[in-house]
Amino acid sequence: MAKRVCRYVCAFIFLIIGLALIFLSLFLLPVLRDAFVNKSLHSDAVLKEGSVAFKEWKSPGSAVYYVISVYNVTNADNVMNTKAKPNVTELGPYYYREHKNKTNVTFTDNGKVVKYKLHDMYVFDRTKTASHLDPDKDLITCLNVPYMAVVDQYIKGKLNYVELLGLKALAKDPSVFIKHTVTELVWGYQDSLTEFLHKDNKLPSSTFGLFANDSSADWTSYSSVRTGIDDLNSVGQFVSWRGKNSLSYWNGTYANMINGTDGTFFHPHLHNQEDVVVFVDSLYRSTNLTHQANVSQYSISLYRYVIPKWELQNRTVYSANSMWYANWFWGLLNLSAPLSAPVFMSKPHFLDADPEFLTNVTGMKNPEAEQDDTMMDAEPLTGFVFNVHKRLQVNVRLQQHSTTLNALGVSNVRDTLVPVAYIDQTASANKTTCDEFRDKVYKPIEIVNDVRWGLVGLGGAMTAVSVILLGYWMFRSRKRGYEPLSSLPRLSTQDV
Repeated sequence: MAKRVCRYVCAFIFLIIGLALIFLSLFLLPVLRDAFVNKSLHSDAVLKEGSVAFKEWKSPGSAVYYVISVYNVTNADNVMNTKAKPNVTELGPYYYREHKNKTNVTFTDNGKVVKYKLHDMYVFDRTKTASHLDPDKDLITCLNVPYMAVVDQYIKGKLNYVELLGLKALAKDPSVFIKHTVTELVWGYQDSLTEFLHKDNKLPSSTFGLFANDSSADWTSYSSVRTGIDDLNSVGQFVSWRGKNSLSYWNGTYANMINGTDGTFFHPHLHNQEDVVVFVDSLYRSTNLTHQANVSQYSISLYRYVIPKWELQNRTVYSANSMWYANWFWGLLNLSAPLSAPVFMSKPHFLDADPEFLTNVTGMKNPEAEQDDTMMDAEPLTGFVFNVHKRLQVNVRLQQHSTTLNALGVSNVRDTLVPVAYIDQTASANKTTCDEFRDKVYKPIEIVNDVRWGLVGLGGAMTAVSVILLGYWMFRSRKRGYEPLSSLPRLSTQDV
């Protein structure tokens, strides 16, 4: 009898241990794992000295390139005199290595905010650019953008006829089209017209270029972002940009807000149903990115985010975009307010734009989403961005307007957009970086998960063995006529 009781007791203990292991594995270990992950994120995903995020934010580990292609207009005379469609040929791509240097980094508000000055510099990469391309020698014909700014100001009534003639006299080349090297067009040139317009507060700089290299504005003004130590969801969010807490270019408080991160990373624990927000300094505004697909890079699962089409709709289709003066065709971002020139951004080759723009230009290839769309691939657990292609095309509006003696030079032109250049600001984590990330972030989680499911298996096996043995012994007891354990006499305190 004692032997049989001992057998049952051991089986019950075995059963309880098995159930306990299953409970521990399914309910307690995930809590401990998540606590470990959150502790790690608070250590490495916030902006503080020594964290992984701070190191990447201050000086990106992956090489960042500006890949630039320009459009050369081959029939400028016909465009000006016969309303011909611009015919363009593409030159490029020209590769420039981007070097970001954040200086004067200072933590404020008890470590909740970090402020800094940003220095952007771009260095031509001869090794990546085709040998027949030389940006210092390659000449292109393109719209004279500073002069187009003067034309735009006159058409809008901000200049009178006498002022127009005076500005034309100041211009180095007062024609609608102008020739420049790729370097001059991309990084800037100076002439008497741009100098005068800058002094008269009609242009933001005395030098005109599509992009700024070694910008003094960034050296002299502080920007600031949230560190995330008090709220992980706020990490990297802009507080101010170039000394401004809000902008003044757009129509309304919301449009002038400086929201989002700079795109280096997002907040941890991303969900594929949520949009993320980035502040794009080259567009002078914040924009939403929406989840498009799940992708992977060197076995790291990533969320791919793209610009939603509604961000590029005009106000007749999406009324909220009237805040950003989306008054023309769809597929454009109107930058005439911040740049004081009729500049419109689109996706390269007018991807997702009104087909009229593509039909009004000859020589341009058809758009391809894989090559022309902006995309950012972020790892959902940490919010770190592993792959990015920020693709934008610069276009300038050529407006037909009749004046005395064709003073503007645009009496016989077609009212259309003329593409000038497009860029792909790109960076991608290499295999070494991805391997290090997996070892540091994924491997501890994988070990915990392996232990968890191992314990589930062990607990399940112990439970199954216990149930089988108890069932077998109870079956044998009944078959041999033994009384079940429940019918055995129980000891009381009086029997002791």
